[in-house]
Amino acid sequence: MNPPSPEFLKSIITGALWIAGVLGVLFYWIRKSEDPPQVLIFKWAVSAMLIVGWFLVADKFIGGGGLMFGKATAFVVAGMTAAIGLILACIWGSAIASLFSKPFTSLFEGGAQSEAVPVYAIAQARRKRGRYQGAISEIRVQLSKFPKDTKGRHLLAEILAEDLHDLDSAEECIEEMLIIPGVKPSAVSYGLNRLADWQLKQSHNTEAARQSLQRIVDLCPGTKMEQMAIQRLAHLDGQADMIEKKECQEAVALPEFNLELMNRQKRQGPVRVGPVHQSPEDNLRELEKHLQKFPRDIDAREQCIRICIHDLAYREGVEEHLEFLLTYKGAGRKELVRWWNLRVDFCIKLLKDIGKARETLQGIIDDFPDSAASENAAKRKATLRLEMNSDSTSRVVPLGSYEKLKGYQRPRSRGIQID
Repeated sequence: MNPPSPEFLKSIITGALWIAGVLGVLFYWIRKSEDPPQVLIFKWAVSAMLIVGWFLVADKFIGGGGLMFGKATAFVVAGMTAAIGLILACIWGSAIASLFSKPFTSLFEGGAQSEAVPVYAIAQARRKRGRYQGAISEIRVQLSKFPKDTKGRHLLAEILAEDLHDLDSAEECIEEMLIIPGVKPSAVSYGLNRLADWQLKQSHNTEAARQSLQRIVDLCPGTKMEQMAIQRLAHLDGQADMIEKKECQEAVALPEFNLELMNRQKRQGPVRVGPVHQSPEDNLRELEKHLQKFPRDIDAREQCIRICIHDLAYREGVEEHLEFLLTYKGAGRKELVRWWNLRVDFCIKLLKDIGKARETLQGIIDDFPDSAASENAAKRKATLRLEMNSDSTSRVVPLGSYEKLKGYQRPRSRGIQID
């Protein structure tokens, strides 16, 4: 068998390159076109059939470089060509006009058109009118065009849970959102937090809400969302109790007006009604018990530090809490600056070490240059000596002691003295 000739191989390679080029152009066309892929492919098929049919008919009637059936055939071919041209113009007229007009319209509109985004205004309007099924249908239409959109799935789950009270379907919607490739941690956190809210308010299932929040910790490690989920887990029981008490509130019947009782209360003085405030020692004791169950609760640790520094002047345990906070992963700039300033308070009020306080403030200046935190740290560093002196216990001077000390006597008023 003879090997293929170089001309044959060259023709095959050229044909393959042409086919690859055409497929690349068509694929790029599909991505950039405003029409859906199905509509665009239908237009291509109709156009190809019309063009191929025209060539077949023209080749039949016209051959050998001249007319086969006289002058009447020319009118037939010309009419067919005009009809096919009108059909192609209807199919591709808007696309061709947009191709030539876009360079001029972009001068006034600001450049190329932005990427298409899902629009949920119609769904939100239907929801406000109480047409929940219509809103769900519109959301699903948008999700069919943008399957990776998380905002639409959040809205769909919200309608299912809050308007239709279908918590199981809402949970399935959140689960579908979680398996989207490349979903952002913020979307994961928002969806699972909303799911935990519905589980607490509608089904009163604290354990299910705890599992939803724990999934945020597992799926978003080392992020701000993980920190917020940990804080919410630490206070979840209190949130559940608050929701239950709010739903169980009953109307309080006011007593009838009694003038004699009102006058008696006026003579006896005002009656103070309010919660009994605990002492700082009791608050610190409860916070320490809480931290034994939830050691990653940064709010509780910060409260312990403030009570020890400002209320009790305790040094024990403060450095441990500060070390935990300052090395906590996922903390933002705002939290870190606040905790560094707490360390400065500790150095000033308890350690009485102005050198360590200056080193701490210099660390803020070095870590966050050209920021408001750096400027505030520089201002505080310049006034540390005054802050330490003002922290010392000041002597209470009663009113009038200055006059007695200086031997000053108020002049007697002249005039008629009336007994």
